[in-house]
Amino acid sequence: ALLAGLWISIALLGALRAESVERSYEDLYRRAPSLREITGIVVSYPDSQTGRPTFTFAPDNLPARLRVTLFLDESAPATVLYGDRLQLRGSVKAPPRFADFDYRAYLAEQGVFAVMSVEEDSGVECLGRGGSFILRAGNVFRDRLLRRLDDALSAENAALARGLLFGETAALTDEVSDAFRRTGLSHVLAISGMNLAILLAGVWFVLRQVGLRPAVAYPLVGVSVLAILWLVGLPVSLVRAAMMFGFLALGSVLADLGFVLRRSVRLGHGLAAAGLALLAIRPTALFDVGFQLSFGATAAIVAWTALSTGLSKSAG
Repeated sequence: ALLAGLWISIALLGALRAESVERSYEDLYRRAPSLREITGIVVSYPDSQTGRPTFTFAPDNLPARLRVTLFLDESAPATVLYGDRLQLRGSVKAPPRFADFDYRAYLAEQGVFAVMSVEEDSGVECLGRGGSFILRAGNVFRDRLLRRLDDALSAENAALARGLLFGETAALTDEVSDAFRRTGLSHVLAISGMNLAILLAGVWFVLRQVGLRPAVAYPLVGVSVLAILWLVGLPVSLVRAAMMFGFLALGSVLADLGFVLRRSVRLGHGLAAAGLALLAIRPTALFDVGFQLSFGATAAIVAWTALSTGLSKSAG
């Protein structure tokens, strides 16, 4: 009853928060077209695979963020990194709403109220650096890896490698994109919790094969999680999956160290705690398809693991 009450409370909180966000952004939506010059800081790893850097920008004097795209001269593309303090001049507008997708609501959930286009080289002026130096180093390292991919592979293969490894699909040809859609494999080209789970399962299997106990193996897998997040730039889907992993691993580590009884550890309890923590931080995620799919898929894996373990014990 307590757990059900918590879920209902969070659902109501999420609905109220979603509505309040829309209302609080109404004034910003109206102001957006009048904005021409904005100073702030880059708070995401820019995606520049098409020669048009796109990034999330936090203005100094506005309570929400913008999604910025630089349409600059391809012969002299601007190099933009996480943490750059920029002064931007361009056109700003509220995100559009499409018939089959509410892009405005999607960005609002991420704290973004407008999209900005900068179409002249003089519209970008670098004022310095800020933000986390750790994430900036991750952005630099990621860009070096991407350049090596571009140098080592053909344009088509490099675009495919970018999609498979980093979820960047803008450079894929229509033919390749259609092939993935027809075969139902488009999700392979997205940075998602499933990609992270597959990689972590491989790391976990190797560590257990060499005989490491859970109290050692789980922290090492956790280091792998942090390395991946550092490399790809903290996308919401991977942060969400990482938090789920942390809660699921906590019980096994505590049991292995002798702090709790092993028979008292339940994967379902860890998953429920992860869900409540994620929704407490961002209640509107309850209505996010990405969260629903990630949570549902993880719940199915947990249920299958519990069932297979129970069957094995019965057979034994």
